[in-house]
Amino acid sequence: MSRPIVYYDATCPLCQKSIATLQKIDKKTRFDYAPLDNGADADTFILKESEREWVYGKAFFRLFWLLGGWWKAVGLLHFLPKWMIDPMYRLVARNRY
Repeated sequence: MSRPIVYYDATCPLCQKSIATLQKIDKKTRFDYAPLDNGADADTFILKESEREWVYGKAFFRLFWLLGGWWKAVGLLHFLPKWMIDPMYRLVARNRY
């Protein structure tokens, strides 16, 4: 089974710092990381798990769920409906620079 892939905006300082922090936390190397192109989807955070793809806030919280340990407590939020999570994600994404 392949590892989930985290796609992120490599031109965003907040995204770069978040990925660097995630890589430190991810001691078991559960994820692969890939920057998004500077196209229309550059401000999108994507988590691809084999056949499933998570975007925006759902991807962010699913990532914590997959980290396991006490991070799963934060990851529980991925079970909330996207209409509750995505507005928070979009607010941060609009103000990230």
